[in-house]
Amino acid sequence: MASKKNTSTLTTQQQHICSAYAAWLLNKNKNLDAIMKSLKSKTKEQAFDTALSHWVTITKSTLSKCKDEARGYHLFKEVFDMNRMIHEFPELKLLVDRVLTEDVDFKNRLMSIGGGTLKEVRVMPAASKFDDFCALQILMLMREASTIGVMWGRMVKVAMDALTETQLFLNLPDRLRCLPVSGEPTFMLNVKPQYISSPAEYSATVLAMKLAETISKLAGNPGNPQFVMPSLLGVPCYVGMENLANLNSKKWQEAEVERDIALKKTHRYPGWQTIFSEGGLAGDIDMLITGIGHVSGAAGSQFGMFIQERAAQEGLSPAYLQSICHGDLAGTLLIKKGLNKRDQQIAEALNQGWTGLKQSDLKRISAKSPGVVLICEGDNKAEAVEQAVRSKLVTCLICDRPLRDALMKRLPASASATSPATKKRHP
Repeated sequence: MASKKNTSTLTTQQQHICSAYAAWLLNKNKNLDAIMKSLKSKTKEQAFDTALSHWVTITKSTLSKCKDEARGYHLFKEVFDMNRMIHEFPELKLLVDRVLTEDVDFKNRLMSIGGGTLKEVRVMPAASKFDDFCALQILMLMREASTIGVMWGRMVKVAMDALTETQLFLNLPDRLRCLPVSGEPTFMLNVKPQYISSPAEYSATVLAMKLAETISKLAGNPGNPQFVMPSLLGVPCYVGMENLANLNSKKWQEAEVERDIALKKTHRYPGWQTIFSEGGLAGDIDMLITGIGHVSGAAGSQFGMFIQERAAQEGLSPAYLQSICHGDLAGTLLIKKGLNKRDQQIAEALNQGWTGLKQSDLKRISAKSPGVVLICEGDNKAEAVEQAVRSKLVTCLICDRPLRDALMKRLPASASATSPATKKRHP
């Protein structure tokens, strides 16, 4: 009978790699085709669970033998060297990929509305944990980056926390810079601090620094980052005009002047100038890690924090925000089409007061590689995610299954799903 192992010290992804590696070694490639065929015949979730079941049935002695052999191949140092596996053991990489294969139909449907900008769609397997899954995907994507922009927020924090605990080893670029690209929702954090128990933990500056420290650790140079990161601590993410809905045309012009003066003061912060001024570091960003704010549900507390920030400063109701936008991506409101002149003016003013990346910046970054990496979970974000993809602002989507399922209900059927001649088999 197989002995049961304590897997608490390994992430789901590591368990999977070990089980795939053990199966590969035990079969010495003799039954690799049969293993591949077996996994192909299953759905994505079943395949992942099948691979994990190998972990449960492999004995401690067998796994120990496999790890010893892996060390002989220099796959194991203190952690698992995935780079070496990818480049020198393609059969094992193929086995791993079959279990973590992309959701072809879902990707095709999203890409059909993404206008060529969306390149990667990665859905969390049912047997995985979202934070571990995000950490692995971001690690893989960072190998192509040079300057990483980090947004404020809960989902970004989930990914950064998981990265600090990862045991995977990847060779990253020698000079990888991290930048915060958002100020703080200072109004909400002072008026209703109970919405966030520890607001500093969600700060873009704090999270960017955490990522920089993780990269230094992975590079074998802990505590000595190669790049002195500018800070946006204390910079407000939004400068408002106060009670937009009640301003007549004359007062509107006066409020615009006052806001522009306040924005100029904000732009004097050294960190803001270093990042966002003409010729600033924001122009070098080729990877942006961000979540998305949504406006689903009736309660304002369910809204994205940056949407709440604007609503609180401008005296706008949750119902009104729902009527003019789908949500926000990296602080930029995704404005609905067909608004009347007044509503359009208010929506644009809400974006003009934003002090971080603008929509033009998102478009520029999304055309690069890895581009705009959107991390999100939950079916209530489907509308916002769909609009962000339609607006050609997302290069890579990392999501969970509830969000995937909610999006599938909203998306048109892809050609590959409707045409028998072009239909791809789902592993």
